Amino acid sequence: MPIRLYSYILKDVLKLMALSLAVLLVVVSVGASIKPLIDGLLSPLALFKFILLTMPTMLQFALPYSAAFASTLVYSRMTADNEIVACAAGGISYLSLLMPLLMLGLVLAIGLFFLSNWMIPLVYKSASQMIERDAVKVLVQQLEQGRSFRHRDIVIYADQAWEGKPTPQMIDRMGEDRAPDRVIIMQGVAVSKTDRKTSRQSSEFFAKRAEAFLYKLRDESWVTLNLMGVISIDPDANIHLSVDDTSLQFPLPRPIQGDTRFLTFDELRLLSQEVDLYDKVHRRKTELAEAIAAESMLRIIETELQTRETGAAGRAKLVDTSSATHYEITSPQFTRQDKRINLAGTDDRPVQVQFSRDGLIRGFYQARAGVIKVDSTPLHPEPRAMVELVEVRAYSAESADSPILAEKKATTLPPLRFPQRKSSYETFANRTSPELLELARDEKYGQTPDVRKAYNALAGRMRKLIRSILGRIHGRAASAFSCLLVLVLGAVLSMKMRGAMPLTVYFLAFMLCTLSVALVHSGHSVLYRLDSRIGAGVLVVWSSNITLLTILGVTYWRLCRN
Repeated sequence: MPIRLYSYILKDVLKLMALSLAVLLVVVSVGASIKPLIDGLLSPLALFKFILLTMPTMLQFALPYSAAFASTLVYSRMTADNEIVACAAGGISYLSLLMPLLMLGLVLAIGLFFLSNWMIPLVYKSASQMIERDAVKVLVQQLEQGRSFRHRDIVIYADQAWEGKPTPQMIDRMGEDRAPDRVIIMQGVAVSKTDRKTSRQSSEFFAKRAEAFLYKLRDESWVTLNLMGVISIDPDANIHLSVDDTSLQFPLPRPIQGDTRFLTFDELRLLSQEVDLYDKVHRRKTELAEAIAAESMLRIIETELQTRETGAAGRAKLVDTSSATHYEITSPQFTRQDKRINLAGTDDRPVQVQFSRDGLIRGFYQARAGVIKVDSTPLHPEPRAMVELVEVRAYSAESADSPILAEKKATTLPPLRFPQRKSSYETFANRTSPELLELARDEKYGQTPDVRKAYNALAGRMRKLIRSILGRIHGRAASAFSCLLVLVLGAVLSMKMRGAMPLTVYFLAFMLCTLSVALVHSGHSVLYRLDSRIGAGVLVVWSSNITLLTILGVTYWRLCRN
């Protein structure tokens, strides 16, 4: 084995590869930092840290190009200096000349596979955490500079903004489960909300002062924006409404979370077995649990409203947990319509709502008609019954013979829940996603539009997750193997295209590298599409290596013939 020749080749290849790799990493890392910088997620100091953290993550893209560049220049120079001819005259075969590159390429492929599966995802997470920590500081800077802060369908503008410390009164007002870590105080605030379906402004708020509380909820950073001295505007109806206070809740952006590219091999394998650990699947599961819980609540209310076999009127029993007030609703007639129950009274039997507290009846309402709606929010997923009554009379005693306290055209009861003995959202949320899908297929729940929509969203997200995991694993393996192929291919092309300029040879190798990267990412996109076959996506991922291997084999065969 010509050890001296191998060390001579490896020394030149490693030197050129290190230099070109350093240049490519700096250029690509700076390019990767442009988007978070434009989005206002990075301060000047954080930008420098982000570039340093991003460099290792770009190895999987830069290493094949630098490897092809180094092998092309080294073997082109050896060919031009007739060193290849001298080696052949001395009895050294082309395969022996390529052996140092084969050994180096094997080391690079194994190292790149290890880095892309275990090290690079950890660096990505560090970059994500740095962006999230710096997001509040950048938010304040944006508002102070007169720029707006945009998140999904909410845009916030403020004349002045500064970061303060949460006071004990603020913590008590928010509650222990949402105790704020930080608070941003703003003056001269304007908030605009956009309808996601129509992309039109749905409402505008103008406030003299606002407090934005930041807190952790279910491993997410949330913001509760309390607006004080509010003027609300409905653009469609052109209505100006003065409100004392109002609040908005939304999660802070997590720019690098929720993507399988930032998960290690062990995490991907665990995720394929326990899909609920994936944030996007968990959200869809929460939506399905909310839909099933809402449907369950409506069905229980329907059952309780039905007339008993004894002829007694049915009573739906609900409670307002904030005031510990119990409500009993009776209605001689009712009909179900999507997510609501329409109540209707008769001439001699109106809709009646009796309310009691501390075991004593405090009064009741009688109404001509009413409606019971069930809804929930991300912060309060437990379903709530919203009861609206029309043409209402309020009484203070058990009998309708008592004096009428008030008459109203309409009234709305506070949000009501079932007593604790009833099943709740937690009953469904504690199930795994496959169990919840099995439950949603039951005729009892699966016939409602909301449950079907949430079921399809969860099932589709789970299939996409499994396909995405397959795409990441195969893509990382294919990228690592392509590093070996392009390293050897650059040398083979240089020896075959004797007399050509080194840059001409490298341009050809560069185009093949680009084709390899494009096909790997295209294969992941094909895998991610639910209307395509898994085998077709895997084939596209590996087609780049098949193409490179074919070109390498044909070129080497023609080189040996000559």
